[in-house]
Amino acid sequence: MSLRQFLDCRAAAVLATLTAFLLPGCGGGSTSTPAPVQPAPAISISVTPASATVQTGQSQSFTAAVSNDTQSKGVTWALSGKGCSGAACGTLSGAPSASGAGVMYTAPAAAPTPPTVTLTATSVTDGTKSSAATITISAPAAPPPAIVVAVSPSMSSLQTGASQMFTATLQNDTQNKGVNWSLALSGGAACTASACGTVSPATSLSGASVNYTAPASASSGSITLTATSVADSTKSAAASITVTALAKIVVTVAPTTASVATGGATQTFTATLQNDTQSKGVNWSSSQSGAACAASACGSVSPASTLSGVSATYTSPASATLPATIVLTATSVSDPTVSAMATITLTSPAPPTPSHALFLGLGEVDTGYGDPVIAADATANIDVAWVNANGPEFVRSTDGGNTFSTPPVNIPSDLSNTLNAQNNIQMGLDGAGHINLLWHRNLTSMSTIPNSFFSHSTNGGTTFSTPVNPSGATAAQLAVSPNGNITIFWFDPTTSNLFAVNSTDGVNFSAPITVSATVANTHDMDLTIVSGPQTQLYIFWTQVGSSMTNCSIQFTSSTDGTTFTPAAAIAGGAGSCNQVPVATVDSTGGISVAWDADGASLFFSRSTNGGSTFSKPVSIPTNPKPTLQKIAVGTNGTIYVLWEAGSVLFSRSVDGGATFSAMPMSLSLAAGISPPALGVDACSNVTAVGQGNQIRTVYQRSMDGGVTFAAATDISAFAGEYEQQLAIDKNGNVHIVWGVDGPPDIEYVRIPTTCSSH
Repeated sequence: MSLRQFLDCRAAAVLATLTAFLLPGCGGGSTSTPAPVQPAPAISISVTPASATVQTGQSQSFTAAVSNDTQSKGVTWALSGKGCSGAACGTLSGAPSASGAGVMYTAPAAAPTPPTVTLTATSVTDGTKSSAATITISAPAAPPPAIVVAVSPSMSSLQTGASQMFTATLQNDTQNKGVNWSLALSGGAACTASACGTVSPATSLSGASVNYTAPASASSGSITLTATSVADSTKSAAASITVTALAKIVVTVAPTTASVATGGATQTFTATLQNDTQSKGVNWSSSQSGAACAASACGSVSPASTLSGVSATYTSPASATLPATIVLTATSVSDPTVSAMATITLTSPAPPTPSHALFLGLGEVDTGYGDPVIAADATANIDVAWVNANGPEFVRSTDGGNTFSTPPVNIPSDLSNTLNAQNNIQMGLDGAGHINLLWHRNLTSMSTIPNSFFSHSTNGGTTFSTPVNPSGATAAQLAVSPNGNITIFWFDPTTSNLFAVNSTDGVNFSAPITVSATVANTHDMDLTIVSGPQTQLYIFWTQVGSSMTNCSIQFTSSTDGTTFTPAAAIAGGAGSCNQVPVATVDSTGGISVAWDADGASLFFSRSTNGGSTFSKPVSIPTNPKPTLQKIAVGTNGTIYVLWEAGSVLFSRSVDGGATFSAMPMSLSLAAGISPPALGVDACSNVTAVGQGNQIRTVYQRSMDGGVTFAAATDISAFAGEYEQQLAIDKNGNVHIVWGVDGPPDIEYVRIPTTCSSH
């Protein structure tokens, strides 16, 4: 037995003897057996974590939990390894440590071989008790590759105000955070937008472009545009930008001058630019007398904007007051302060060359027949009709007047027992091109045949309906609305009433409708009917009171040909006897009417509200005894009036009829034989046609809106020509027809348009 065991046994024996001696109540000298001594619980140790992998140079905390350490002495720590000793196995801090307290292990800078170290915790109280953790030492992980930023382009030179796209490309930006953009002056000084320009957007992903805009003024040095990685602000790349002063743009226009005829003639112009770095080209504009003007007055340019070296086409206005000068300006889009100009002189178009006279058919002009009528429909078909002894004749041109149908279509009608004059015909076309004819005979006292006849065609004049006399109409007037509504008016000699009949199909007519009752002392030939652009009818006539010193111009209207507004006087005291009204309706629906007052004056009035009211009559300056007046209105609103008063006179109003020419213009047409005809096309070319020397057919034309007229042009094939009539088609071509009292025929001439704007 060891010395320690011996001493422990002796101590136990002594303790037992003392206990027996001291205990009272022990009788009979007997002693009790002592209880056995229980051994103290053994100390146990647990290390956490039991194993760990630690990179070289890195640290790991370990904890030892000690059970039954009644003295709380904790543990001591020790490192060992097959391939290391001492610091080569690592280092510890905080050893020894109490139960539950940690120790920090730091791995060596280099892993031993093998790379395993044992960390042992041994109880201080009972050195036989310990626990260990196994530590594997690993080499450190390779660091991630560094972010690389590149900016393209890396250098740029821009003029002030110009823009440039820049792109930042990143490598190893695993989080895809992109870059932030910033601007600085050379040397790194921060700067404002006015000094450095702007970049937008301020942040972009790899490969996405941003737009840099240079400042308005050039900087003294270069500007640095930097793209900095968002993920690693130590990584960036930059572009160097040099901003230079903007070179002044220079604009030139060729040609610088040009003469262009009115009527839609064209001329090309080209603007060339220098230093237009943004290639924005020019805007075109036109002006007259320093003021901008609309296409109707100055013409137009197409396209309105062009790039350098690209041509634009100028198109002249339909008409203009000549001489006229238009300034065409090309203005730089990049710098509106820079421009160049071309001067355009507007001239009259070359006079058109009329066609040769065409023979349309026989016309018995010398026996009181043959007065022709002409009309152009919406598709530019030309229709011509006249009356012979065997009834009306009709021809049509479907090629704009180059050729006509042959032979003429005859509409059989008994025109016997007529006087040798005024066997005339009227023609009305509706919106569908249907042809409506009304003719009447100048009756002898022996005639029993009705006076007026009507027929129509719905197949372009190939065939016509059987002529009818609607309800006994005499010396009737025809009105056809665009919708095909047909109304025939006449004064009844028995009742002195103004009657009308209406048809929507040209076959069935209504019973007579009283338009106005007891129209006393009416002049039959003073009845005038015009159609509005929809379905309106406007009716004017002369009503004579007790004498020829009490004559008024009466007016009524209808929208259906069956109901009429109450008749009203519109002359407004212009004269004591106002008579022979002539009217027209323009493209805006305005109604213009002119009449003779007292056989000495010519008056004009206008309604712009469908006849609800008329303007105060305006006197048109004239020679004495005006008669046979005609009215035409241009698309620009200019009003033209033609009449006879010793000679053929002409006047115009450019203010809607408020005033007319101070002095009428005398034309070179003969007066007193056949009334002249008047027309105006869409380009304000005014044509008057009538008779000249030897009673030949002549025309005069104004290509400046009636300001001046060219000399009369003879278009006759023979002498002795009468009843000249004209029609203007939708393209502006003038079509003229007349009767010849020589070889008894009907002839036609076409004057081609000088107007390409229609």
